[in-house]
Amino acid sequence: MEVGLKEILRVLKPGGYLLGTVPSQEDLSDNEVICPNCGQIFHRWGHQQNFDQTSLDNIFPNGLKVMVIKPKLFISWRGLNLKRRVATFIKLLLFYLDSHGSNETLYFQLRK
Repeated sequence: MEVGLKEILRVLKPGGYLLGTVPSQEDLSDNEVICPNCGQIFHRWGHQQNFDQTSLDNIFPNGLKVMVIKPKLFISWRGLNLKRRVATFIKLLLFYLDSHGSNETLYFQLRK
């Protein structure tokens, strides 16, 4: 990750923005899978670490100013039946009441 952030810092124009997201407080073991060929266990999407707001803030190199780091919920309402819509609405309500749970994302905005 450090190499990637240094490369972003190198190619980003002065005053340019970097916008991104990472899973918030992800339990990495929830998405472990086993390779059918070699038997190695790995994360389904290649994630190697989890983040909270503090740990995310600490990984950015000097030269990238943190403008925003905040939890975000990305919800796709399409295809949800009534029961799932109600459950998702309750989760969204709790999120806005500052009660955070699973499947959240940390949104960040950095500036060079």
